[in-house]
Amino acid sequence: MLLIAGVMALAPAAGGAEPVVRRPLHPYAVLVHSELGMHITSFDFKYTAALPPFNSVQVQVVRTEGDDGTPAKLLTPADGVQPQFGFQSNSYSAGNKLAYWGIKFDVDRNGRRLDPLDQPPVEFVRPYYTYGTTDGVRPPKATAGERVYLWNTRAPDNDHGPTGQRIAGWPPILARDRALPYTGARGVRLFVDGENGSTDLPITLAPPNLWSAVGLPLTPYLDYSRGNKSLRSGQEVEYQPYQRVIITLNDAAGKPVADRDSTALTALGVIAVDAPACDRCHGSARANGERAKKWRDEAA
Repeated sequence: MLLIAGVMALAPAAGGAEPVVRRPLHPYAVLVHSELGMHITSFDFKYTAALPPFNSVQVQVVRTEGDDGTPAKLLTPADGVQPQFGFQSNSYSAGNKLAYWGIKFDVDRNGRRLDPLDQPPVEFVRPYYTYGTTDGVRPPKATAGERVYLWNTRAPDNDHGPTGQRIAGWPPILARDRALPYTGARGVRLFVDGENGSTDLPITLAPPNLWSAVGLPLTPYLDYSRGNKSLRSGQEVEYQPYQRVIITLNDAAGKPVADRDSTALTALGVIAVDAPACDRCHGSARANGERAKKWRDEAA
């Protein structure tokens, strides 16, 4: 796919003439990906906790072939580009979209729920730790005492994921850090302990050599559908399960990279998130109607 995006097309020419070279439509190909497929999340963690909010945005940038024959290239920060992101009309989660931060939960199991860390965003990352970096590196002879557990490093902030990345909306009206971090040669990896005394099991949250915002607390609600409504007033008709994420590129000076028509180069990706009710869209008469019947055999 990367090669296809970057190779110039050679159109056949009549009479043995030199083929006509057609340059790619855009100077860069921006590939947007989410590794989770459809993610579901609860909305009110006072009452139920099916899954925590956790969606990632992964981006690769390819410089397509140049007019001078410069070959296509998969870019890194060393090439002077920085992808920026924002969800179209979805700039926040905390409040009337999601009751998650500040909900009391006894994380440290001391019988009290008074500590600032006693809340669901901390509980869900309690098993995960690093040895100082999030690239899954364990120094030689490192001991359990050198572990850094995510849950007790800092109190969680509204609209932030477990690695510190914050939800950002589009268009960029509010001041937000929209830069996607680069995952480097090892990706983003944490450790957990396993069964039968096993330790330091790596859990990969993002692959290497791309830009990624890991574990964003995204909901399917658009800003304008919520307005000043209460959390419990949410209706299924408001859910937009295929959230649009807009990716732009900045150059080394922080200025937008231009497309061939001199406008800012942008790309569109889709990040899937919905309520925990799979049968509303899959494997039911409501979802499939009378024409699709295979689901009945699978459900039998």
